[in-house]
Amino acid sequence: SNARNHYDGSSVNKNYVTDTVQQILGLNNNISVNDTWSMSFGLSESRDRSQNYVDDEITTNYNTRHRYAGWINHLRLNAQHRVNIGFEYENDKIDSSDTYVSDSRDNKAVFASWDAELDKNSWLLSARHDDNESFGHETTGTADYGYQLSDELKLTANAGTGFKTPTFNDLYYPLDSFGFQGNPDLKPEKSTSYGIGLEGTPSWGRWAINTYKNKIRNLIVWDTSPSNVDVAKIKGVEFEVTTSLADWQVSADASFLQPEDDKTGNVLPRRAKRLANMHLDRNWGDWSTGASWKLRGHSYDKADNKKRLGGYGLLDLRVAYKVDPDWTVRLTGQNMLNKDYRTVDEYYSLGRTVMLSLSYQP
Repeated sequence: SNARNHYDGSSVNKNYVTDTVQQILGLNNNISVNDTWSMSFGLSESRDRSQNYVDDEITTNYNTRHRYAGWINHLRLNAQHRVNIGFEYENDKIDSSDTYVSDSRDNKAVFASWDAELDKNSWLLSARHDDNESFGHETTGTADYGYQLSDELKLTANAGTGFKTPTFNDLYYPLDSFGFQGNPDLKPEKSTSYGIGLEGTPSWGRWAINTYKNKIRNLIVWDTSPSNVDVAKIKGVEFEVTTSLADWQVSADASFLQPEDDKTGNVLPRRAKRLANMHLDRNWGDWSTGASWKLRGHSYDKADNKKRLGGYGLLDLRVAYKVDPDWTVRLTGQNMLNKDYRTVDEYYSLGRTVMLSLSYQP
């Protein structure tokens, strides 16, 4: 995508312009070696370029590139046991009008998972080791367990650890006319999570309720510049339901969260405590239509919780036509009621937006 934005960058009468280019290219392939072994490969590259001008003179130039290569082996040991073993390589590179200590970094990872079903028990165990050029080695893992209480009711539990490095935008975004700038001193996020839930599969559809608790060290939050929250805790409960009514697929979910800074007790910035979504979809032969209603409660713009951002509801619509088995035309509309809302103070989000697309999937 290409975009040119004209904006009011200061009280001085000047022409402020930002040109942005975002490009994504990806290739995926699956190969079946035999009845028990298959492989999947993935290659992708994404680019993000931003150039800022004042009165037609360039002030900052910022380009980032992300490359990814992945290889996963899928092994079906028998009807109950499956194993995945994979490797990933990622490279980030930055080219900018500013000078940085490091303008590129690599991340190499190896991971494995084992999922199985035995009688009323099911589980998924996974582990991953990352070797990051900038932040060193880190090993993470997850464990998911399910027990079938009855034909229609299942108990679930999970625990895991996570690791997330700052992006180059987080670290090195150049100072712009609004005062936004990256922070090269950011630390990577490290997290632990626990959860328990119930899933039901009655004849009319599916429902689920899940509770969870996450603890995140060095959570990255943005203001005019990103910073680390020493310890953040997020706990909550989620509800989901899916059913079919008169040929319409209906799904709804709601989340009630308590995202807080463990040191101050304040709500984490720009995170709502109440979220809900409802989706309606139906197929009409080669045609399909759908609608989504998204609700978000109030949040706070900054960590001090002084500036409150109001909640909002958005209506999205969609229609698609399958030209043939490979080609599909889609028309999507977001914020169709043209609501004025903000997720960041003093920055209004997009109004009514309509997009026409053509996709090919052989």
